[in-house]
Amino acid sequence: MNYLDAAIGFAVVMAVFAGAATAVNEAIKQLLRSKARNAVSVINKIQAQLEDYNGVKLSAEQRFNLITSILDNPVLPGKGIGSNLAPGPKTPPSGDDRDAAFELSIKTLAAKKLPPLGTFPKISTEHVCRRTADALLAAGVEPTVLESVVSKISRDFDYYTSSISTRFQRNAKLVSLVIGVVIAFAFNINGYRILDTFIENPALSQTFASQLETLEQDLSGEDRVTDPVLAEELEKLKESVDGAAKQGLPVGLGYRPHCLASTSTCARSVERYEWPQKWRDFLMLLLTGLLIGLGAPFWFDVAKRLATVRSWFGGKSTAAEAKSGRDSLKSTDDRRSMIDEVIEDAKNERSIRPMYKTFRGIEHGAVLKVTVSDTGGKTRCSADLEDDTGDQIRWSNANLKFPAEASHVLTGADRYSLLIDFFFADADSAAARICIEKADGTKIAEHAFSVNGEDDKAYSAQVTIRMKRS
Repeated sequence: MNYLDAAIGFAVVMAVFAGAATAVNEAIKQLLRSKARNAVSVINKIQAQLEDYNGVKLSAEQRFNLITSILDNPVLPGKGIGSNLAPGPKTPPSGDDRDAAFELSIKTLAAKKLPPLGTFPKISTEHVCRRTADALLAAGVEPTVLESVVSKISRDFDYYTSSISTRFQRNAKLVSLVIGVVIAFAFNINGYRILDTFIENPALSQTFASQLETLEQDLSGEDRVTDPVLAEELEKLKESVDGAAKQGLPVGLGYRPHCLASTSTCARSVERYEWPQKWRDFLMLLLTGLLIGLGAPFWFDVAKRLATVRSWFGGKSTAAEAKSGRDSLKSTDDRRSMIDEVIEDAKNERSIRPMYKTFRGIEHGAVLKVTVSDTGGKTRCSADLEDDTGDQIRWSNANLKFPAEASHVLTGADRYSLLIDFFFADADSAAARICIEKADGTKIAEHAFSVNGEDDKAYSAQVTIRMKRS
């Protein structure tokens, strides 16, 4: 049983470090704006087809305007493609020179390694089709031709997106492995040493194995980080390593091969640190880094399966296992109420389209700012903020006038839930910008929702904010 506990503890530790590696990877992608660059690449392929498609021709200016209507985020005015790459005021009002100026802007966008900050990192097929249809109608394309062109664009968009996504995920896995190796060497995370310590110290292995349920909550379908900052994620990684070391885990710079003096921790290694031992530590660090690069979900799944095996021999089961074999609701009345609510929502004529985001590790005292805006002027909105104590702050009623702003100081609770509902009377678009700042105005995290609405439709955006544990 001790060996099984050691294996569970090892998997939990790997999951924690793998989660940190994933956060660093996301921060690097955010810094390089990789997702936005992929979106630009796809839309550039789409606009190129409309230069001349079965007699349908859009000028360079019309194609440039189509690109900006698809990719520019209205919540970040002045930071999009249209504001940064459009030809200047000296551009001729018409003629070949004007067309050439816009053609140059399109080529400049395609060649840029970093798209403008106001570029959407992810766009939907419906959004692309709607903006393309608007551009075609504005260009005088006959409605009888419109359907075939938009249908072709939708299929091509899905194909290009799938191809780039596959390549992006493959490259991301390789980068994750590299980051795992760098973390293992930089913070001296030796998997063999960790596993050996767990076997020698059953109490320590049980301590880490008991953290499986906490880890499950952190990986319960929500993003670990939103708009991560590389420097902050590296600092969090260092805190994770220091915290593990304080709990008795043999990680950090106080162990071979990093320490050179005969310190108390180094004394646990061989007295003479020769090349055979150096090669062994090198290989162990390399292997550990590759294991970390497999990702937190992989190690969480391993730990969960090992915990299931342990329960067969009389060990404790995790919360997830307990819930899988019993009713997770508190009473029959709760279940009946839940089912009634689901049925009522299903019968409702409005289609609720949810969007979710999670912020983690937010310092107490930070300020939450919410800005909502729309284009048609007939959108109604409501916004509610609730903390884990049950207190609710209703910022606005269903007749909120756009644009609108609201703010709240996040203190006194460990978790906040923000729900924003948009109700469309006429088809238009609306956006919500969520920003969390320090008291001095320094931005901590930011995210934007953009909705292209339909008549009599309702959309909801839910934001979860988890505060940093003291």
